[in-house]
Amino acid sequence: MFYCVFKYLQAGKYLWLTYKEVYDLVLQVGVSIRSCRVEQGGRCGICGANCSNWVISMQACNAHGLYCLPLYDTLALVSLGKVTLEQEEDAGNFGVKLNSCNDFLLLGLNKQFDIPIKKITDICTITDTSGTTDDL
Repeated sequence: MFYCVFKYLQAGKYLWLTYKEVYDLVLQVGVSIRSCRVEQGGRCGICGANCSNWVISMQACNAHGLYCLPLYDTLALVSLGKVTLEQEEDAGNFGVKLNSCNDFLLLGLNKQFDIPIKKITDICTITDTSGTTDDL
């Protein structure tokens, strides 16, 4: 399984993106994930706060036929926005690489992967509601 933990910068002015810009980012993020040897049907854990980068990452998984596993910051080892050098080194000891969003996008630079055809039975996202739904 591949884990993607984004290190976020502090919030600033909102940046509007066109549908085409988001589409291009989705494809670029997907290529970066695939360049980490994640094949169609593979799992990609995404740890991040609710934001555009998270949604783009999930859609990148969908585009490339990967199973997205949301890893909420309350359940993660690393608190987003508060990653220390020591925590980054500790993550490396477990084979987890922490990347800034920009550094992560560079992983897929000059690489290409085919977008697989999806089936109605494909998994989109595996979620855990962390107790926010009613017991049935």
